[in-house]
Amino acid sequence: GNMGIIYKSMGKLDKALSHYQQALDISREIGNKEGQAANLGNMGIIYYKYKSPEKLDKALSYHQQALAIYREIGSKVGEANALGNMGNVYRLKIELDNALSHYQQALAIDREIGHKEGEAANLGSIGIIYGDKGQPNKALEYLGWSLELFTQIGATIEIAQTEHNIQEIKRRMEHSDDTER
Repeated sequence: GNMGIIYKSMGKLDKALSHYQQALDISREIGNKEGQAANLGNMGIIYYKYKSPEKLDKALSYHQQALAIYREIGSKVGEANALGNMGNVYRLKIELDNALSHYQQALAIDREIGHKEGEAANLGSIGIIYGDKGQPNKALEYLGWSLELFTQIGATIEIAQTEHNIQEIKRRMEHSDDTER
């Protein structure tokens, strides 16, 4: 599994996928449910990176399998991550309502368990969806909450990305006559 992470970071997606599959097979063989879910999720992330319609469907399938296992073993963090990853896939598929629903479910879980980083990430993702849906005021509201949480926890990379997303929404608002104000 760790070799899969290394290959993913190098952009060698096929090699990463191969290592995740091997790790999944071993996890199944020894009955490690957490390992199974993690490797299924990692495989979903790899298929997401290909961005083709058939690969996105495969990514979704892997995340659904991971979600089922996380729910079976009671891993709330895993459940929230799988739901957020599914939201990412639905966003790429331009199924914005499905994406929004999954991000909202993940957000509720992250709030329930006090997972601030996950909460901030999901607030930001919800903001981006509202931006995609042409609702910039709502987008800015959610992105603002996300920025506030990322600032509280000192997540500097995420702060910069969220600030960029806020500026992008504001830029779109300036260049559009048909936006909600």
